Amino acid sequence: MRTLKPKEVITTIKNKKTGEVYENEDALKAANIPEEDVQRDVTVVMPSLDLFGETKSD
Repeated sequence: MRTLKPKEVITTIKNKKTGEVYENEDALKAANIPEEDVQRDVTVVMPSLDLFGETKSD
């Protein structure tokens, strides 16, 4: 069985109330935003799949 690994993982951190986007967790901590106002969106980009792989011929 082949294991697929993500090509890229993109995390966006933003304030739910203001919509302000933070560059990273450190910037979020520096802004002193309550945890209930934090929204984390994660996008996982997977590599394309070869749906028409080679077949074995006898």
